[in-house]
Amino acid sequence: MFPLTDDLAMIDSELRIRGIEWHHLKTWPEYFEAVRRGVKTFEVRKDDRSFSVDDYLVLEEYDPRTEDYSGRVLTRRVSYMLRGGKFGIERGYVVLGLQAT
Repeated sequence: MFPLTDDLAMIDSELRIRGIEWHHLKTWPEYFEAVRRGVKTFEVRKDDRSFSVDDYLVLEEYDPRTEDYSGRVLTRRVSYMLRGGKFGIERGYVVLGLQAT
């Protein structure tokens, strides 16, 4: 996970006061690139982080083969959520709609 600069730390603090969280997530290169290009506008994740609409995802490109971060980062706002247990989505997972920031 990349450290927050002073400016980002201040924004993070302000958002947390309003109940908005930043979630840092490892993202494999093929999925990172699809989000970057705008063709993948959702994330499917384990629902283990108290995700909420209006939270921010910090997608950090991570290569599972080398177990290394590339340094590339994208930020997306959660615009929609579909929790598991319905429509064929496994219980304990969530589909997050992404909006570019």
